[in-house]
Amino acid sequence: PRIGVVLNVGSAHLGEFGSRDAIAEAKGELVEALPAGDAGGTAVLNADDPRVDAMASRTDATVVRFSTAPDAADRGVGYRATDITLDDVARASFTLHHPHGEPVRVDLSVFGAHQVSNALAAAAVGMECGIAPDVVAAALSRHSATSANRMDVRTRADGVTVINDSYNANPDSMRAGIDALAYTAAGRPDAASWAVLGQMGELGEDSVAEHERLADVLVDRGIDHLVVVGTGVNQRALHRAARGRGLSSHEVESVDAAVNVLDHDLSPHDIVLVKASYADGLWAVAEGLLAGEGSRAPDDPRTSPEQ
Repeated sequence: PRIGVVLNVGSAHLGEFGSRDAIAEAKGELVEALPAGDAGGTAVLNADDPRVDAMASRTDATVVRFSTAPDAADRGVGYRATDITLDDVARASFTLHHPHGEPVRVDLSVFGAHQVSNALAAAAVGMECGIAPDVVAAALSRHSATSANRMDVRTRADGVTVINDSYNANPDSMRAGIDALAYTAAGRPDAASWAVLGQMGELGEDSVAEHERLADVLVDRGIDHLVVVGTGVNQRALHRAARGRGLSSHEVESVDAAVNVLDHDLSPHDIVLVKASYADGLWAVAEGLLAGEGSRAPDDPRTSPEQ
């Protein structure tokens, strides 16, 4: 490939690599393999992740960077987002600044503030390939998630919103999902927020500690209830830590048990996040909650006839 993109150095592969530094070393091989800039090589790097930003020194390709940070312009970042806002189900809108002319506005149809960074990376690739900025902005705004069980947001007839992000989980994506849950709940002061979580796989010797840290994230974001699905060592660590921090936490053995708890305790307009590693199959919880409820994707006021 002539173009390589590194979004971040997270914790998804700690079990195989042992540390973030080792993950960064491996991911940096991507930019090392790119052709030189005068041969068309382009490395697209996240300037907000120090380990990714440092990869600029490991490539002869032309380096372009993207950032959502307020000081991105001062740091000379070429692709950056300003005026970021989220709607009531955490879909982001922002102004996209780029090196190819006037800024353009992007209204994403996918969910979560973390998608802004992803969109900037995609915009950088498109524009570096010669696609016009207005075409890039329109394409990003039209895009909807097509992968099953990845930030799929549905609202039942009774107003309960289910955020199904159960395809996979690691500490970084867990935080992003919990952030989306907290933001959506903040717009419904009379509703409760529910995190239905399984385990995060492939974290190696840090596994138990990472699950315990999730309790801090849940409490910090003001989540009202936790349902831990499964009775393995990781799930038990999360449940104990959550209870120890004063969070309302239910520990259940199975998907059916989780659905039963929620069916009994959910109130209209509550918000539910369902998330775990793929092996847990927690999408069945979301399917159980939505079955026969006349669920729909949320309306988008940016494209409705009333607007």
